Amino acid sequence: AEPTPVTDFTFGTLRRRQQRQAAARASATAAEAGRASVADAAAAQRPPPLTEAALFGGCGGDESAPPLLPVLQRHLEAGGRLEVRALHRLLRRAKELLAAEPNVLALGAPLLVFGDIHGQFKDLLIMLEKEGTAPENQLLFLGDYVDRGECGVEVVVFLFAMKLCFPSKVWLLRGNHESRVTTTHFNFRDECKCKYGKTGTYKAFMHAFDCLPLAATVATLHAGKFLCVHGGLSPEVNTVADIAAINRFMEPPNHGPLCDLLWSDPLDESTQVFDNQEQLDKWWAVTYARNTSRGCGFLFGHDSVRPFLLRNKLTSLIRGHEAQPDGYFVHQFFHMEYRTPLVITVFSAPNYCGTYHNLAAVLALQAPLAASDVTAFAFHTYGKLDSAMARELGIEDDISGTLLRGEVYVSVGAGVDAMAAAVLPPQAQKPEQPACPPRKDMSWPPVAKPSRVLTRQRSSGYLSITKGIVNNRKQEYLRICSSKFTKPVRHFPSDFPPEVIGIFNKTSDELQKKATSMFIGAKEADKVIRRCTFLGR
Repeated sequence: AEPTPVTDFTFGTLRRRQQRQAAARASATAAEAGRASVADAAAAQRPPPLTEAALFGGCGGDESAPPLLPVLQRHLEAGGRLEVRALHRLLRRAKELLAAEPNVLALGAPLLVFGDIHGQFKDLLIMLEKEGTAPENQLLFLGDYVDRGECGVEVVVFLFAMKLCFPSKVWLLRGNHESRVTTTHFNFRDECKCKYGKTGTYKAFMHAFDCLPLAATVATLHAGKFLCVHGGLSPEVNTVADIAAINRFMEPPNHGPLCDLLWSDPLDESTQVFDNQEQLDKWWAVTYARNTSRGCGFLFGHDSVRPFLLRNKLTSLIRGHEAQPDGYFVHQFFHMEYRTPLVITVFSAPNYCGTYHNLAAVLALQAPLAASDVTAFAFHTYGKLDSAMARELGIEDDISGTLLRGEVYVSVGAGVDAMAAAVLPPQAQKPEQPACPPRKDMSWPPVAKPSRVLTRQRSSGYLSITKGIVNNRKQEYLRICSSKFTKPVRHFPSDFPPEVIGIFNKTSDELQKKATSMFIGAKEADKVIRRCTFLGR
């Protein structure tokens, strides 16, 4: 019998492979051409780059000349960019100015405090327009100016220009995103290369970020002194002097006090449920815990922040770093008898990442209450009006995306003489008492107990936009906002199935475990649900 002939498929396989490779190259070339055409169209509509002479008013030889802020703002609003030489001069000037400032700034109220911006340049301009910018107001920014949003370069350039024009009115702190590791992981490094190419611009930004101060103390008239940082506390920082002794002119490491000040978070009390007093006492007794959601820094509790405030004669800690549904959060740690919250979180990026549907907030320190001489601090909140809310309000104009402004006042009470008296009642200020005195008479759940000192009062609601078309519907808009933004923001793990994310956002809490089990099995459902946290990174 003749042997079975062996068929040689080498030539046919090679030819088909070459055909597939040729088709892939053609597809990639077409896609690149499409992207190039879109980029060319955008570049054609963009104004020419702003020159050094136009930015600094023709004072080329005078290095101390401040930039022309109105010219720069109009140019950036139109989508324009700067010449590389002009941009590097602005960054060099800002770096020199920031490097001359101490680690801890000593400021005084009145003061407006902005939280995370994250590249949302147009929203920043709207908030500055409504709040009032320098030199009329003193402005403090808590960091995280870049990443996530698409206009991080514009945000930093504009804030640095404001700092150069009003060095005693504008103050900038460092956030965890002002570092090489974070901006490489997210999008700011790619944004610099896309807008300015390989011109050393990204390195110039990073050198300027290394010079940003780490903290600020703000003294008020009646409420004592506040400490402002981006993230939180560190077990290696016991006094404000310890912050002043840190070497900040470097890339933040993955551990140590510099890392902790930028990355730490307070313990989350919004989701805590206690069955008895013993569980609450254990939660109160937590000082520092691992911050597993961040991968670095710490979670600091009541028994770390309260002694720190008393030791340094501070009223409260003001920080950013976390997305909040209402734009702010006051951390009482279930001690409603305190005159002011121990920790205040401020977040100033509305509708964060285009998906969180959160409000933004600006904290106004030493804002007088209406018809009262009691000093308080106020949260100025901003929410984006979407089409559904506009229809409920009966608004026919197309104003989707408009930022509307509201106010929430928080009183600290009258007659506060000592700084520490704004933090604790007099009987809890004796050093011989335990750090966390038990409260056996507390009713359960603790959060249901009404506050005797801390008072909130919403004013007339979210104010109208310029045309005043919602002036007569403020209460209805407040009701819609409260129902829309009270749902907590969930941050899912990177390997979480997208189908389950959709079900989590659309179904009730009772169906979440069932929905998760459909995709990943019942055994893993509890584990994955526990990994879901209510913290927005």
